[in-house]
Amino acid sequence: GYSGAESSRNLYNRTVQEIQTVSGKEEKAYVYYWANPDTLNQIGTQIKHSWRNSLHLETISKEEKEMSRLYFAYGSCMDYVGRIQSSGYADSFEKIGIARLEGYEFKMNKLAMDGEHVYANIIPSPKGHVYGVLYKITDRVEADYLNSREGYPRHYGKETVTVSVGDMEYDHVLVYTAQPGYICSGFRPITQVYEDELKRGGALLPEAYRTSAFLHSIKQCAIVRDRGPRDEKEDIITALRFFRSSPTRESVFMLANALHHKLIIMDPFIQKLIDMGYIRQDSRDAEGPYGPGATYYTVPAKRAEIDQLLRADKESSIISDEGIDCINSEMDDKTYVCTHCWTVHRKGIKFCRNCFPIRRVDEIDTQILDVILKLNQKGYLTFACCSGHAKDSYGGAYFGLDMQMDQENVPNGFKMEIEPGKSVYRSEPYGKRNTKKGQNSFTNLERSTLEMYVKDDMRNLRIWVDGLPFISLK
Repeated sequence: GYSGAESSRNLYNRTVQEIQTVSGKEEKAYVYYWANPDTLNQIGTQIKHSWRNSLHLETISKEEKEMSRLYFAYGSCMDYVGRIQSSGYADSFEKIGIARLEGYEFKMNKLAMDGEHVYANIIPSPKGHVYGVLYKITDRVEADYLNSREGYPRHYGKETVTVSVGDMEYDHVLVYTAQPGYICSGFRPITQVYEDELKRGGALLPEAYRTSAFLHSIKQCAIVRDRGPRDEKEDIITALRFFRSSPTRESVFMLANALHHKLIIMDPFIQKLIDMGYIRQDSRDAEGPYGPGATYYTVPAKRAEIDQLLRADKESSIISDEGIDCINSEMDDKTYVCTHCWTVHRKGIKFCRNCFPIRRVDEIDTQILDVILKLNQKGYLTFACCSGHAKDSYGGAYFGLDMQMDQENVPNGFKMEIEPGKSVYRSEPYGKRNTKKGQNSFTNLERSTLEMYVKDDMRNLRIWVDGLPFISLK
């Protein structure tokens, strides 16, 4: 029914609209709508929410609508306004109240189809309990909506449980639980859309449960989402270095600080090290295994293996700066350097293999690396640097020294800014160079021109640094 833009033959017109997928991703999509609104009421009825669902509700019999069962929702289906009403099946859900299910524990461990995100789940736990919303639903909504939404039977299975609402018990209650093949360990990210649904749905749960179990689990997954992916192997190596370099047992709190981890997501990582046989909790601890004050040491029988692993890792991680061609490097090349001991590491290494306490490795523009290394070797300690990048005409090189320098001795093409106890050097922005009077101060330059300016800046810096005397650090 669409022949092209502004065609008189169109039954439908077409427009582009912003939509949001179930995973929360924003997309642009074509939307077709009836071309003649004046005839709309003559040819059909208004359909709210889902066309398929509306047709279904019109065709089911009164007897089918009245057939019902009980359903316990502990995840996003608690969100009646945002989830249930938008489904087109709101008339098939009758809320009974906030219910409690004994013998289970709330988890964010159901792996999504994308293999990355997670959804809510409950698992058996003899001393646990889960709060949720108890609904009375029609049998038809179970078959046509819930089964599809929960991915039954592939992703979620069904169980029949007993729940309580106040002093009233309800038997034969339907609940969906994740299939074993889709249960994951550790913490995975949660989409923002799903997080919002859970929080809205859980707003009326008992406060103690909502904050200690429900929101706690959601926050763990949100932290993983916001921080981005981590290299587990890198974290394990760094943790083992942390334990072996320390003369005493170390706490979970201190390990989290060393790894730049949030305490709230340390539980599975600690368990991973325990399961690998590398660490053991001190028997004198009063805290449980994941508490911030819980202390660990490396298992004596594993120390020779750990030390050999750390030696091999160090040899493969540290590289010599002598083999790095800074002068002929590309504009966007980076080198990974510990700015405390100035050891160069291979790409991908996050923590210095030479320092204790544990220190992070920084990215330094390769074109300015030799300048920065020589400055520090001569006793001029740096705190920031950039070689400049061929991206726009507003850029320029800069670096900072943790000392006040002679204002008369400045690299060619640079200006010095004095701060308390510091000196900052900046090159002239690219767009201002070689401009004539009356011209625009900033002009758009070709990449080749920008690259030439960066090379000139680095050449001037190398000449200046070579002329600086060595100074002693007191």
